[in-house]
Amino acid sequence: MHELGPESLSVPLPEAHEPWRSVVNALLQGDLVDVADRLGDVGLLPDEAHTRLRAAREFVSAGRRAEADEQLRRALAFYRTVGASRYVREGEALLAASA
Repeated sequence: MHELGPESLSVPLPEAHEPWRSVVNALLQGDLVDVADRLGDVGLLPDEAHTRLRAAREFVSAGRRAEADEQLRRALAFYRTVGASRYVREGEALLAASA
């Protein structure tokens, strides 16, 4: 939905339990850090890490180094624990780009 942009707002949302509703609302607002936090709250750690990596990319592009580094730190912590070397390399490259 984030990648589709505002056009996705016209998609009807099914009834959802409150945790999922909060994820969707954060996504519709475009706040990837909030989305990541809420995904973590519902226990979707791979999705949380992916969203943090995506947020970090956006922060790097916007020149927001401190925010990028925080999201990268959190994403990399997860990716390292599960041995996701591709994502670790991607995160470390972004970390270097934000330096």
